[in-house]
Amino acid sequence: MDFLRTLLGTCAGLRFYGLALEWRTADALKYLLKLVGLLTLIAASLVVRGALRLANEAGRWMEEQKFLPEFSIEQGRARSAVPQPYARRAGDFQFVLDTTGATTINAVNAPMGILVSSNSLFAWNEFNPQPEPISLALFPDGRVDAGYVTRLLRMAVGWLIVPVAMGMFLAFLCVALCQAAAFGGMASLMESMMEPQFQFGQLFRIGILALTPASLVALGYAALGLWQGWLSFIYLVVFAFYFTSATAVCRPLLGPAEEREF
Repeated sequence: MDFLRTLLGTCAGLRFYGLALEWRTADALKYLLKLVGLLTLIAASLVVRGALRLANEAGRWMEEQKFLPEFSIEQGRARSAVPQPYARRAGDFQFVLDTTGATTINAVNAPMGILVSSNSLFAWNEFNPQPEPISLALFPDGRVDAGYVTRLLRMAVGWLIVPVAMGMFLAFLCVALCQAAAFGGMASLMESMMEPQFQFGQLFRIGILALTPASLVALGYAALGLWQGWLSFIYLVVFAFYFTSATAVCRPLLGPAEEREF
């Protein structure tokens, strides 16, 4: 309840940032961990939604273009009656089916693609031009068509979302700490010209609170699909507005009392 009250308060009014003068830094860090956890949950749900949409679109495109040949995977082996090698290209991506083993990756002139052999799959790109083979025994048996690929992609989203979410949590946390420390450090250098003066610890805690409205605005734009490059600019503008405005509003609240230990 206290977390939600703080979350809403930091967005609703600048006087609420006086809380940074009462908190210890440990209190601010606890709030930051909860905030980053909430942001990660929202961002991960957006990633899942986008990934599932792309999986469905990929399946529909494959079905419309009849991109895949008729083949199936049975007990870890690819089986097909179509003439081979079968090759189909879309832009820079090429798909090759050759259960005879006559085709190698080096013989395929494409920057990225997939080669299906009798019992293995090779997926290469510009960053990994010589990939290790992936056993077809790892894939479920069945006819490989647009529906099969869609189901496989949706399964991959479920497998990957946990490590992706953990990576997002750590990335958000590092960015938040660096941002609050950087703005707090720059502001503390200018405090010698102000009276009364903020201490670095107070500015750091104000920075952590100011992360809330900026992050929510950025996630709101992302939820609407507005991923353009200026999204980071809007995020920084909102953060800077709340940070500078909160320091101005809270300055009269500074008293002669000794600053709490950082």
